[in-house]
Amino acid sequence: MARPKYTEEDMRRLVDVSSPGSIPVVFLPGLGFSPKKFHEFLKSHGLEKDARYLFELPIGQVPPMYAQEPLHGYLKFRLAVGK
Repeated sequence: MARPKYTEEDMRRLVDVSSPGSIPVVFLPGLGFSPKKFHEFLKSHGLEKDARYLFELPIGQVPPMYAQEPLHGYLKFRLAVGK
């Protein structure tokens, strides 16, 4: 399956649905809501699991993992935007 193709609008939505003080809320505005820059940011700061859940996990694998993962906020966002 192809990687999700997020838009800046999708990243704004991620900020809206994220908890105050979370990584997306704190850093995405400074990155201009750029999906590419956010992906690079996560990878460069050792947040491989965050990057995988948000950018690399096929959407079909999201629902089974949703309830059991601590990073379910990213999974919830993925299901909401369908990417």
